Amino acid sequence: MCMQWGIILRDMHSFYDWRAYLERAEIGYPKQKKIVDTVPFFNGNYDFSYLYGGKKFYEERSLAFIFGFKERNRILLLDKVNRFVNWLEQDCGKKKLIYTKTPEYHFSAELSEVVVEYPISSVAKITATFTAYPFRIPNDPNSVLSEVI
Repeated sequence: MCMQWGIILRDMHSFYDWRAYLERAEIGYPKQKKIVDTVPFFNGNYDFSYLYGGKKFYEERSLAFIFGFKERNRILLLDKVNRFVNWLEQDCGKKKLIYTKTPEYHFSAELSEVVVEYPISSVAKITATFTAYPFRIPNDPNSVLSEVI
């Protein structure tokens, strides 16, 4: 059996439950937080980023998934796209999101934007952008793997 890549959100798979083909995934890397400020009687700026033992801090990361739908009937396509977008937008707040190419990890992510395009009448393209906690989180809490960027 061939594995179809996708995302798992609220125990539903984007392909197996919705028949949404994952065309592309863009998993961004988080940016390091730099805390720089001026100090009185000091030339230039001072970098406070490493103040607490040299530990690095990161900003949230961006995840983008581009899905494709094909349907012969335009009305069925519109209905399928509408139900898929409702599934993505169902809850607010960060939820467990698994990218199936790395099933041993998940992201804590919240949907930030959905863009729907209809290049031709029988095809729809959906771009779902999520804002996520900076680290991937292991699914197995007893794993020797810790949080990974």
